[in-house]
Amino acid sequence: MIRRIGEELGMNPTEGKAVWHNEHFKFSTDVGSGTWEVAFEPVRSVKEASEQIGLMHSITEIAGREGVLLLGLGVQPVSMPSWEQLMPMERYKAFADRYSTNNVLERPLVDLLLIEMTASHQVHVEVSRQDAVKAVNAFNLIAPELIALFANSSVVNGAPVGMSSYREPLWDSVVSLEQDRGRRGMPLRRFKDMSDYVRTVSSFERIFDASSNGHMDFTQYGCVWWGARLKPDTRTIEIRSIDQQPGLKSLISATALVYGLASNLDGLHSHVAERSMGTAGIARIDAATNGFDAKIGGEPITQKVHELLEIGAKGLELSGEDPSFLDRLSDRLRGRENPADEARRIVERDGISSLIESRRI
Repeated sequence: MIRRIGEELGMNPTEGKAVWHNEHFKFSTDVGSGTWEVAFEPVRSVKEASEQIGLMHSITEIAGREGVLLLGLGVQPVSMPSWEQLMPMERYKAFADRYSTNNVLERPLVDLLLIEMTASHQVHVEVSRQDAVKAVNAFNLIAPELIALFANSSVVNGAPVGMSSYREPLWDSVVSLEQDRGRRGMPLRRFKDMSDYVRTVSSFERIFDASSNGHMDFTQYGCVWWGARLKPDTRTIEIRSIDQQPGLKSLISATALVYGLASNLDGLHSHVAERSMGTAGIARIDAATNGFDAKIGGEPITQKVHELLEIGAKGLELSGEDPSFLDRLSDRLRGRENPADEARRIVERDGISSLIESRRI
């Protein structure tokens, strides 16, 4: 299917036709054969990003003609994972060998296969070296607010699971080796400076062998699974706490919020000035479980989300962007219903087929 879409769109194949690309985006399968990764080229504004995201229609149109539906959900809602769905790539085999636990799944399956089911909207924003550590600390600390606002993985194996974001804590189950616990979920503490960040990442056991092609090996930086991490090869911060959203307009809103927050880093830093990683870590699980009913340090998370939206709106204004990109998120907060709540309601009222139809991208 990937190859058929790539050829019809006149895209160029790489990596043995596993990845297809043009001047706007590249796409491929991810960990599981049922998860497609679409990576857009860098742009300079939210407006340009919204235009790029709109190009997704070309993929969904071709896939739809072949009877393939792309769903705006943070987790595949119909069935559990299998070995057959794992893509035959060396990095995924390495993960499966290392994380062959059975905390959730039973043999012959292993917990690593759980991430076949998940999908997220990951936003990269360019940051200067001077602001990088300030940004990665702040964005990790606001993971609870982002989870509550964007949770969209409440239905698993055909039924609600009692969580708003089933996807968010999955890495905690998968990356469960004692020596790896500091590399997923939430950093154990704030980073003091860039040297501290590099030392922390470098201290974890290497999962892949270093590249032998003469270039700097960046794989170690991609083997920490926090809510936010630095990407030295692209000089960006990657935000990872956002479940895949129910439609293209929601994806644009999520992108705009991250950009607005990064553009108002002083305001964001003030927002979390008194918050510890420990407090944020507790609130992260609370938000993944309870959505807008969660609390942060004893305070309602809804108030913190409201403050975050104001910071993001100001950041958009400072950068010459339109803060109305966030209106959809303000409506979501006002109604106290995130996409996970809506999905749960649809399944309980009309069944899983209605959810699938309603979440077609």
